[in-house]
Amino acid sequence: MEVEEYSSKTLNNDVNLDVQPNPGYCPVTVSYVLKQGASVICRVYDASGRVVRDLISAYQTDAKQSVIWDRKDQNGHPVTAGVYFVRLQAGESVNQVKLVIVD
Repeated sequence: MEVEEYSSKTLNNDVNLDVQPNPGYCPVTVSYVLKQGASVICRVYDASGRVVRDLISAYQTDAKQSVIWDRKDQNGHPVTAGVYFVRLQAGESVNQVKLVIVD
């Protein structure tokens, strides 16, 4: 499975997504703003489209939200340097950011 590419023209503007630092060399902060309450799913994918880590799967209210990714996979192992994608789905809205992890 490949991670789908989304351009700003195809995104619903109900969710803004930011990942810092990028390139990431320490824990990474994923910040987003919801314009309305929604069921939120946030996942990290590797370059081949495999899920590396589920960060969020919950209903959240409209507000600025954030979550810290400790650069570990689902099993608690540190990820290697490389290209990853942080994808956030809030209701029908989807946004995705390319993240480069460096050592």
